[in-house]
Amino acid sequence: MPTVFQGDRAAGDWGRMAIVVSRYNESITGKLLDGAVATLTAAGMTDDAIDVVWVPGAWEIPLVAGRLAESAGYSAVLCLGAVIKGETSHDQHINRQVSLSLGQISLRTGIPVLFGVLTCNSIEQAIHRSGGNVGNKGVECAEAALEMASLLRKLPAAPAGTPRPFDRAERGSATAPEPLGTRSPQSRRPRRKQAARLTRRRRARQVALQVLFADDLNPQHDLLAAGRFLQVRLQHDRELVRFARQLVDGTRNHRTEIDQILADKLQNWSLARLAATDRNVLRMGIYELLYAGTPGPVAINEAIELARRFGSPRSSKFVNGLLDRVLHKPTQGT
Repeated sequence: MPTVFQGDRAAGDWGRMAIVVSRYNESITGKLLDGAVATLTAAGMTDDAIDVVWVPGAWEIPLVAGRLAESAGYSAVLCLGAVIKGETSHDQHINRQVSLSLGQISLRTGIPVLFGVLTCNSIEQAIHRSGGNVGNKGVECAEAALEMASLLRKLPAAPAGTPRPFDRAERGSATAPEPLGTRSPQSRRPRRKQAARLTRRRRARQVALQVLFADDLNPQHDLLAAGRFLQVRLQHDRELVRFARQLVDGTRNHRTEIDQILADKLQNWSLARLAATDRNVLRMGIYELLYAGTPGPVAINEAIELARRFGSPRSSKFVNGLLDRVLHKPTQGT
């Protein structure tokens, strides 16, 4: 009988694993991350054996994944992202390069590097593949990571000089990576308080937008679940959670008036025809402009950044123009 090797997802000892996740399209990638972490912990891994690294977008995933794999401190590196087709071929170039790079990293280091980047033609396809009716790519990625980590431990030893999973981590070597998130004193650079505050609040706006987006798709959205989502995504930072709650609650409470303002400003368009992302960026932007006391230029600029990050290539220009009209002429007849 031939000798058969196969991985076992219930092996129970996988060392450490790292997850690299793109912040771009975070309403999608966050669900991929949740699925991956839930799968790993359900298999018996503890939270402190899982390191999560956020990167700006899918393009930046290979660089960080390579650094993690080369550390030899991880049994697998999971890479999660969502690239959605736009009006140009930009997505094709990203998908091709990221997939090739991750494959090369895995072959070069001997560490499983799992490709969990969604490459979809529409946001609807991405939603279906991040916990919808087609499954969750994050779950699939985690299952493959568990199986590959187990399989590599069973295979014959690699030739001398070839990196192997667990080698450093299991021996307790001093060369194992430091816990992620630690920084050397040299890397700590003072920042101006105003710039830091704007950056932190931008993060809160991004999370608030995700809640409003979910509200829009599902009016029966669980408010308690939304509150927990804010807490988790903002790492229980009281100031940021309070600010995000203000944006969410304020936009919800003034939605009728805000939608009327939007309807007045839209030319030859109905509110329902707007993309859900653009619609909710505008709602939150109008709330900040007219009800929250946010300075006009700041509110508009932050809305533009949200539209640029989460919307289509034309979203930022559209949001800029409409909010500018709201700022200078808030209601009809004024």
